[in-house]
Amino acid sequence: MLWITRWFSRIVWWLAVTLVVLVALYVSLGRFLLPHLSDYREELAQTLTEYFSAEVSIGQLAGSWQGFNPALVATDVVVKSPQAPQKNALSAKQIILSFDTLGSILAGSLVFEQLEVNGANVQLQEYSAKQWRLRGFQDTRTGESDFSLISKLILQQNRLHLLDSTVLFEPLQGTTQALSDVQLTFENTRQGIHVTGSVRDSHADQPSGQISIAAKISQWGKTWKKTILSAMLDVEGIHLTPWFAMFLPESVQMNVEQLNGKLWITWNGQQLNAHSKLDLTEVKGRWADYQLPVIQHFKINNSQLQWSSSQQWQWRAKDLALAVNNQPLLTLPYISADSQLTEVTRLKPPTTQRDVAQLTATTQSSQPDSVNRSNQTLTKTPQITLALSEIDLAALKNITLSTQWLPKEAHQLLSTLNPVGKLRQVWLDWQPANTSAFVASARLDQVGVDAWENAPSGSGISGYTLITPAQGVILLNTKRFSLGMENLFRRTWYYDQAAGRLEWRIFDNQYELYTHDVALSGDDGHFKGQFRLQFPFDDRPAQMALTVGVTDGDAQYTGQYLPARGGISEELVTWLDQSIKRADIESGAFVYNGSLDPEDLDSASNFGLFFKISQGTLQYDPAWPVANGLKALVHVSSDHLNVEVEEGGYTPIVKLMVCR
Repeated sequence: MLWITRWFSRIVWWLAVTLVVLVALYVSLGRFLLPHLSDYREELAQTLTEYFSAEVSIGQLAGSWQGFNPALVATDVVVKSPQAPQKNALSAKQIILSFDTLGSILAGSLVFEQLEVNGANVQLQEYSAKQWRLRGFQDTRTGESDFSLISKLILQQNRLHLLDSTVLFEPLQGTTQALSDVQLTFENTRQGIHVTGSVRDSHADQPSGQISIAAKISQWGKTWKKTILSAMLDVEGIHLTPWFAMFLPESVQMNVEQLNGKLWITWNGQQLNAHSKLDLTEVKGRWADYQLPVIQHFKINNSQLQWSSSQQWQWRAKDLALAVNNQPLLTLPYISADSQLTEVTRLKPPTTQRDVAQLTATTQSSQPDSVNRSNQTLTKTPQITLALSEIDLAALKNITLSTQWLPKEAHQLLSTLNPVGKLRQVWLDWQPANTSAFVASARLDQVGVDAWENAPSGSGISGYTLITPAQGVILLNTKRFSLGMENLFRRTWYYDQAAGRLEWRIFDNQYELYTHDVALSGDDGHFKGQFRLQFPFDDRPAQMALTVGVTDGDAQYTGQYLPARGGISEELVTWLDQSIKRADIESGAFVYNGSLDPEDLDSASNFGLFFKISQGTLQYDPAWPVANGLKALVHVSSDHLNVEVEEGGYTPIVKLMVCR
């Protein structure tokens, strides 16, 4: 066994000596030949010319030795365009190639310890619609994707530097665009590939903008699903209009005057996390035959996006501001949206106040399994949940109308309703595949709408609402509330406070708004009542059934509850306005049942006004003395007036003459 050990030791010794001798010869030969490398400059240029099928010239060629690695330095390198030899396709002031000897041996291909290009000028040319290549060169792509080719090149190198360079883009139509002052570094380490760089966007008539990037690629795979990376992008004052013209399809036209923003992203092959700040000014565009609205300003101070390969995503944004078509600025303090694949579910609308409370608690819960999942199928469909902290209805209306995107009827309806006020804590659960499957809720803050046809106007509406496509509920709790039906009543009804539960539904080809208990209070008294408004979708007239009780009222306001626009004689309306000087209403009631269209007001309409008064002052006729201290029961209907007086007196008559 001893001789085997000695034999093995001698082999190792001779191998080591041989390796040292070979390394010494390699270094000595390299140190001897590299100083004479300039003698081969023309031969190298000719070899490259034959390889690229384009004229290549090298101003100077020198070599040096760095440790065990040889380094080449080429200056004034120019590659001419094959189709236009008088023009350059690629040039560089200096190229430094530092070879990695050991890495090349292990990889079986050429590996650079450092590849540095200074002062490069790259000319890219559009040879067909949205297709680019190096000026004058033919497209010689193989079946391998560009992503795979680039990844192989980068993974084999240790360091790549592109410094003080320029990239020119020459489109088929339009002016040439340039990215100048390009600074880009790739560094391949055991922890991954580190990328840092910056570039300037140069325009003759625009201030130059800058893009900076810093990225770490922990794992680079053949596809994005096998790649892990994190990156930061900083954009300052970039003019995007010419770049969109070069790279977007012809059916899309976009003009962006200036873009500022920051973007932080992480990607693990399955999930994308992005955090951004964005500021856009003067955005115009056209998509096919649709003219996009003009955005004077769009800003998001804080945006977060999570997206997974399973097509589920979450988006959050704070301090969003939008100015469109010269309309007032629309601000959204907070907005969020979520999408996930769920089983198709028929959403059951709430029918009682208990249902509303249960649905509200369920949607705010983090346990989606608690939602009613009856009538499910196995089909998966996206379900989007949208939340807004608040939105101004007037600003939203102005922006929506300015886009001219709505159908003519919807545009006219929105313009006529003219909504104002704010919606707060807005929540929407929506299935895009099923337009009849959504639930929405919001808190109303001084919301108001104008009258539309025979529908009433309203203002100062505050409370909580929850709706589905077929029905909804409004829990009214507001101050300074008004309700107007000016085609039926002469005056708008104003109240200091209003509270109650209003519900609406769509059935039997009509829209119905109703309440069984609503309380109102104002200068004219305290009211409790119920009503039902029906607005058919066909030619039938709108109908209203209204029953209201009043206490502690003031009779001077009774005239505003008379359907004076029709269904009651003008003489009776005039008499009530002029004859009732004052009275306290102890109790009373107002009843109306009939059409809201003045042209349909006839004897079929049922109207009645009943009230018990005290301390009343009445002048039945201008020629009669005034009656004081009246305590009476007053009944007014569409065709008669009846006053039953319990007690009272007349103003003393100073002079009384009896004529015979």
